Amino acid sequence: PAGPEPRRPGAVPLRRTFGAFAPDLRPFRAPIALLVVLGALSPALETAAVWLFKLLVDRVLVPRDLSPLGVLGLLLAGVTLADGAVAFADRVLSTSVSERFLLAVRTRVFRHLLGLSLDAPGQRRLGDVLSRLTGDTASIESFLVSGVVVAFGDLLRVAFFAGALFVLDWRLTVAALVA
Repeated sequence: PAGPEPRRPGAVPLRRTFGAFAPDLRPFRAPIALLVVLGALSPALETAAVWLFKLLVDRVLVPRDLSPLGVLGLLLAGVTLADGAVAFADRVLSTSVSERFLLAVRTRVFRHLLGLSLDAPGQRRLGDVLSRLTGDTASIESFLVSGVVVAFGDLLRVAFFAGALFVLDWRLTVAALVA
């Protein structure tokens, strides 16, 4: 019987990574939850816009009947405006959370540096410390905050679009997935 798979050198388990930054993430639980909701709304609204465009083609363009055009056009405009508002709110909130998280992590790093002995900073080159402070903390933010929310939104986008494709025409969807 094989034991657990050996870890690659330098690999850190996700649980440990998230745990190390949990104190910095804790104040942002509610905004991150709102980002997840906004991330779910955006693909839903995009799918609704595609569905309304399908209805516009099927009920207005193909039969050449302009009577449903006003209602469908207003619905499509409303969904497009709502999607724009959700995207704007998502961008503003995401930027706010990301920047405040970066500030918290960088403050913690500075606090750690200030707690070191006086000769400790002299053992490293200044450029290395500054590079770690800016580049590494930005990578941490990108992975822990932005990346998770974006990945979740992209997974939902695929799920919503695949669901809409199956509802439209399951045979065409199967053919597209096989191709």
